[in-house]
Amino acid sequence: MKEIKKQDQILSSRLIWVAIFLLALALRFLYLLEIKNTDAFTCPIGDGFVYKQWALDIAAGNWLGTDVKKQCNELAAMLLHHREIDAALACYTALLKLEPDNPVLNFNAGYAFFLKGDLPGAVTLYRKALQLKPDLKEAQVGLKMAQNKQKARPR
Repeated sequence: MKEIKKQDQILSSRLIWVAIFLLALALRFLYLLEIKNTDAFTCPIGDGFVYKQWALDIAAGNWLGTDVKKQCNELAAMLLHHREIDAALACYTALLKLEPDNPVLNFNAGYAFFLKGDLPGAVTLYRKALQLKPDLKEAQVGLKMAQNKQKARPR
């Protein structure tokens, strides 16, 4: 009888540990589901190698680093996603000063103007994007949408 009780105690202590493990696993899974839609999860901050390379670029005299245009473009896209349109436009304006003949930047800036309600500005940038890259489908669609909205708008 003592032996059966001892086995039951061992079994129950193991079950407790299994239950704790499963609970911890379930909580971790819920945590991952919760943070999946946050910017911190979708836009990782970076790793040590990236920061080391950026520090070496700065030390070599390139104060902005090598990926600043890409980072600014990603920041502007994230700002647009969160409807921070004026801040996104500031990023795109700065980028267009560096790369005025980039069709994608012209399209992105045009889209920001479209979201702001500045249809003439959007049309101008969509047209420039199409001059630079006539087969840019996004700019073709954006231009049609902006022109249709301009026609529908009362004068």
